[in-house]
Amino acid sequence: MKTFTIIYITVAILLSALQPMVIASSALTDDGQLPYLSLYEFLTEMEIDLEEYITLMNEISKSGVYPHFLDENTSRYEAYQREHPEIPYEQILSFINIGMDYGFYNNITLAPDLYEVSVLVNKNFNLPSQWEPENMEFVSRGRTMNPEAAEHFDLMREAITNEGFEVHVISAYRSRGRQARIFSDEMELRGRAAAERSVARAGHSEHQTGLVVDILHRSYGSLRYANFQETELFRWLTQNAHEYGFILRYPDEYQEYHGYIFEPWHWRYVGIEIATAMFNEKIVLYEDFYGRYIVSDVLHNAKELITQHREYLAEVAAQEAADAQEAERLALLEEESRQSTNTQSRQMILGPSTDGNAISASLDSEAINPVHYRAYITILTLIALYILSTFIFIVIPKIKEKRGA
Repeated sequence: MKTFTIIYITVAILLSALQPMVIASSALTDDGQLPYLSLYEFLTEMEIDLEEYITLMNEISKSGVYPHFLDENTSRYEAYQREHPEIPYEQILSFINIGMDYGFYNNITLAPDLYEVSVLVNKNFNLPSQWEPENMEFVSRGRTMNPEAAEHFDLMREAITNEGFEVHVISAYRSRGRQARIFSDEMELRGRAAAERSVARAGHSEHQTGLVVDILHRSYGSLRYANFQETELFRWLTQNAHEYGFILRYPDEYQEYHGYIFEPWHWRYVGIEIATAMFNEKIVLYEDFYGRYIVSDVLHNAKELITQHREYLAEVAAQEAADAQEAERLALLEEESRQSTNTQSRQMILGPSTDGNAISASLDSEAINPVHYRAYITILTLIALYILSTFIFIVIPKIKEKRGA
């Protein structure tokens, strides 16, 4: 096992060193970039599910090679690490991979996977100006969501009700225009800095995707003063929402990185697989998960690494099969040698002219036949009694007779 581990680590390190070469040899677009690869295209192409993908990535990471390390970001990783030494290196890679080092609303990029439930929308990834989600479904009076998200929210709401809680939908889908009005009103009321912390700009709101629902335990005029985080319903959600595909999108301890106040009411649908993976991996911030497992260039890296990993495992399996065959062959030779030695030993005891196989069969037969054994003993006993009687009744009287004469 130790040998296997050492070989695996060596291969992983070599693959990491070759990543720039791998990327250079891949099919590039006209502008020299790798073609966009979505998470679900990747999983389909590699014939794995998300759980297996994350397991493989984690195994590779244990060897000291980070599959989400992008060579072109090296200098940015180093700079961000100097500024934030308190952040784990793996998380730094994730943050840089989605441009968090540029600051909020700088270097803004269009969200590439608009129609996937994994879409990332934040202060650096926005939605096209004319884009709107399709086929929305009602989840309460006047509130709509993406059809898949609505279906899973209904299931979660049913489970919440069965637990004895009340749940009220405060907000769900919002159009771009409505989001713009909300931001403008908040800025006028509280100033721009406060508005930026509590409301997303138009085009940067997850509400526009139809994948978000704001919920409380009962109706309140203001979300901020509901103290929802102190309720049993909130605690239930933190432990169970992932089973229905929802995550807490703006956790308290990551305000510096997502850029908003703590929003315990804001629950985002990302699909059961992603939500469960985040829960199991204890990844709290979606930006961290996205930069680690979903960014297109990371998926290209992962494809190469996993392919090489599979080839290596196939070679190991083939070698193990060959070793097993060789061990079986040697065991057969050893058994044949042992049998030959036994035969030669019996021939030396019973004489060279004796048929060794016949002797072996005879001895084995007698050894396992108690009837023959008892017969031999009886005959020998009778012979001994005959000799003894002859000696007592014939030989001794004759001797005495001769002495008397």
